[in-house]
Amino acid sequence: MLDTLINSTKDVAAPGAIWHPETFSHELEKLITTDNNRSELSRCLLKDQRTTVLDEGATVFGFSSLYRLLDDGNLDFSELSLFKDDELLNFSQKQLHTRLNENRKLFRQIEDSVERYSGQLENVLTEFSAKFIQEHFNDKDDWRELDFAVYLNEKEQNREQKLVLDDITVENGVIWQRAKSASKAGKRDISLLVQVPPEQSQTELEFCFQGNDLQDNQIKIAHHRQLKKERFWRISRAGVKAPVLWRRFLSMGIPASLASN
Repeated sequence: MLDTLINSTKDVAAPGAIWHPETFSHELEKLITTDNNRSELSRCLLKDQRTTVLDEGATVFGFSSLYRLLDDGNLDFSELSLFKDDELLNFSQKQLHTRLNENRKLFRQIEDSVERYSGQLENVLTEFSAKFIQEHFNDKDDWRELDFAVYLNEKEQNREQKLVLDDITVENGVIWQRAKSASKAGKRDISLLVQVPPEQSQTELEFCFQGNDLQDNQIKIAHHRQLKKERFWRISRAGVKAPVLWRRFLSMGIPASLASN
């Protein structure tokens, strides 16, 4: 009886059967109309999703979002591991595939970072500013709803180093600072004079930078042979600022330069 039952069944997910991804996608393609400007996008999304389903060994349920798109015009891009992209209709077929691949790559990169490093996103997602991460990953938690163009614009804005010295403070002391000159390059070369009480043999300086680009390997000590061999600072990132704490015994009359590349 069991043999008869097995021999009488058919695997509807086998190649050529209706629930095989290849067959199912061809049936879905018949639902795409050619009387609107979204037909090319629909075909491109279908082809792209078919490749993903086959590569990952998934079932036809991987097409559910696309079926809803063809049925009522609504598409949840996040279900396809994509950010929504209002500019997709402006691309040719070849450009569409490139755009979708870039979109999916970034979505999965961010999704993986959120799942594995939720408390360290500023150190992991270095292409985005600390302010952007704080707003969209912590405060609003709307990173899935943002348009792909928002991410591209944010990356472009942060492509150039935007590390700006915001403030310098000293523990139990006074600081005088002077730029080398009034030029743009001269303003980046700052001299400091630190005054602390006579009985104080050490102090702590805090250099506060706007931005999150600063890394430990970018800090160098120059013009002081002994200090060049030591590491006596630490970087602490909080919000949109990256303080550098520099704690060291004072050496009267011996200059030392702290530089960030």
